[in-house]
Formats: sequence, structure tokens, C-alpha cells
Amino acid sequence: MHRTTIHLEAFDKPFSVIVEPWAAPLFEIQPGERCEIVVEHPSIEPTVTAGVLNGTMYLTVYESGSTFRFVRQGEVEFEMPIAIPMLTGRLPGEA
Repeated sequence: MHRTTIHLEAFDKPFSVIVEPWAAPLFEIQPGERCEIVVEHPSIEPTVTAGVLNGTMYLTVYESGSTFRFVRQGEVEFEMPIAIPMLTGRLPGEA
């Protein structure tokens, strides 16, 4: 299993994290908490990008077949067992 881990920590005030394309649930990170988003894929290293909009961090996973879990203070709080479905259409920019 291949994995990418994003470590998250709030230093002065809470912030929210959403993992796309699942978009649920919304995770609230409190100051002093150590949290992780762990993305797994059976055959390739998952790619994750991050962006912030209005105080919410959006993490986007791109590889079909990926799953993720949210870990707070070393304990798994949430697991998404539903993998990103295989892409069936053309990607933007493809001929």
C-alpha cells in the first residue's frame, strides 16, 4: 500500500479541513492538536494538493482508487473506505 501523509497543526486559532473529492466530513483542527490526513492507494503514491479559501483548508486527492483517514492525537477518528471511482470521461484539456 502506498501512502501520503499530511501533518496538520493549528498554532493560534482553529481551522477547518475538507478532503476532496469526498467533501465530507469537515474536520476542525484546534490549537495544540496534532492531526494527520493519511491518503492510501494500492499501487501508486497518492498526489495531494492544498489550498485555503476563507479560512478553510482544502486538500485534493487526484488518483482514482485512493482512500483516506483522519487521525487526531494519534487516534483514527474517521476512515473513508470508499475509493475515488475510476475516471470514465476525458480530463480537461484532453483531445
